[in-house]
Amino acid sequence: MKLDYSLNTKQHKTEVLRVLDFLSQPTIIELLTYSPQLAAKSSNQTVFINVVGSGRMKSLNNKFREIETSTDVLSFELYDNGVMGELYLCSDDISKNAKTLEHSFENELLEIVVHGLLHLSGYDHSDEMFDWQKELTDRILKEYENTSRSR
Repeated sequence: MKLDYSLNTKQHKTEVLRVLDFLSQPTIIELLTYSPQLAAKSSNQTVFINVVGSGRMKSLNNKFREIETSTDVLSFELYDNGVMGELYLCSDDISKNAKTLEHSFENELLEIVVHGLLHLSGYDHSDEMFDWQKELTDRILKEYENTSRSR
């Protein structure tokens, strides 16, 4: 799996860049690519990650889901020419969720990326999906914390 990203908002720019740079490290890509939940569809695939503000996310959510509010993540499967799909992440909503859940912004962002990747791998909201999400997020967070401490 390869992650490619663009940042279309200035909100939380430093935190977003730090987490997305971290997610692009070979160790983390390996964790994601070889996780049984993602392996079948993620091998040699690129995922484009777009970080947007709440206004853009509200527009996308309305256009594609007919829901007139912003959301933390939208995923779009492509599976064409080596592209697994696209994730749209809303840094504003991720920040709100982090505060509500008493997580760090980085923790919530990691969880949302894993959530979106599971959707791209064919999972719908279910207990199984949320169990995989927690397991993968915990493994990646452990690596993230180890990396952050060593800097």
